[in-house]
Amino acid sequence: MRFSDTIKKQIERFLGQLANGGAKDLPLVEIALANSPLKGSLKLKISSPHSDSIGDGIEHFEQAVGTIMTEIEHIESIKVYYNKKRVSLIFEKVEEKEDEYVVRYSDHRINAFERRKFEEQMRNVYGIPVLSTEKRHKQELSAN
Repeated sequence: MRFSDTIKKQIERFLGQLANGGAKDLPLVEIALANSPLKGSLKLKISSPHSDSIGDGIEHFEQAVGTIMTEIEHIESIKVYYNKKRVSLIFEKVEEKEDEYVVRYSDHRINAFERRKFEEQMRNVYGIPVLSTEKRHKQELSAN
């Protein structure tokens, strides 16, 4: 396991906290699913245009239709509200590992100071190391 890898259980715990409002400092404001429990496994996005927590909406959806927060591989991305900005988180499956992911965040909306604080908060509070999507693009460019 690399330093940047996160075990599936940690992500499940984090998503549970987000869904039930237990992460007051990071309200969940959007979830995009590549594969939903709807007939035909349709893509689905649940979002708050005003950056309010969507936890109650997710709970209602899951009661009416089926679970959406437990199948990490079906989640395309989520957005949390951090420092008055919407920050995307993407869960990338580590190919050679069954239950490990790299968690990336879109850093284009937050400045360098906010990035460091966000990374520290994710690591120290939620036990999830995050990498910026910018770092991935730099790594891809240097590999070519």
